[in-house]
Amino acid sequence: MAANIDLTSQKWLDIIFEGRNKSYGAYTLRQQSSKRHLIAFVFSLAFVIVVIFATIMVKNITEKNLRHIEDDSLVFRNIQLESPPPPEEIIEHRVEAPPPIEMAKTIQFTVPKIEKDELVKEGDEIKTQDDVLEQPTAIVSNFDNLEGRDDGLGILPDALLEDKVIVQAVEDNKTYEHGLIEQNPSFPGGESAMYEWLSKNINYPVIAQENNIQGRVTLQFVVGKNGEIENIIVIRGVDSSLDREAVRVVKAMPTWIPGRQGGNAVKVRYTLPVQFRLH
Repeated sequence: MAANIDLTSQKWLDIIFEGRNKSYGAYTLRQQSSKRHLIAFVFSLAFVIVVIFATIMVKNITEKNLRHIEDDSLVFRNIQLESPPPPEEIIEHRVEAPPPIEMAKTIQFTVPKIEKDELVKEGDEIKTQDDVLEQPTAIVSNFDNLEGRDDGLGILPDALLEDKVIVQAVEDNKTYEHGLIEQNPSFPGGESAMYEWLSKNINYPVIAQENNIQGRVTLQFVVGKNGEIENIIVIRGVDSSLDREAVRVVKAMPTWIPGRQGGNAVKVRYTLPVQFRLH
């Protein structure tokens, strides 16, 4: 009789809630529980099927890619590389050394040995300069008598005057740019001494002071080979009175240390700003 019991039948629910308030939420929940269980079972089964299918697809794709890689590697291993070309023949160049030059004959120097007078032989005595010069093969220098030379190296003093070459220094009159030579010109005592000298010797024009004119006048001049200031020009002025004073004070500068190129004093173009400021 127990085998004929249907637990999913709605009659059990009516028996349990007989005489009770069926409008209460519990009756509705129990009435719909079978439907909810069925929906949950269907969704769970669908999820499991999707997971199994996705696993199978990933496995198949992975195996396919592995087979493709293996095929590519097999193709790569079957490539035959061309053998490198044979190395070029190295040609050996031999340079024959010139024959040695025969040295001029000289008298061998004998290290003197101190002995007692009675033990020194006549041929071992130290020769004087006159004795050396009396030898027909003696060579004192290239300035020698040709008749006393048998090696062809003798030179008469008069022969040196025949083909003489006089070397004369070429004067460099080029004007170089400051900073582009070996040694730049400089004011005696350096740059700080130069600006100190300017501050002590500048006479501020009265007309510029009355009109409250101030600024920086930029001059350009050439420091000559003797250190004198030449060719002063105003490349950026402020006022005619300040410009004239800047030119005057630069002309009155003491002699500079000239610039040098190749060890020689040269002309160098120099740019100098002169500041006029009212305190």
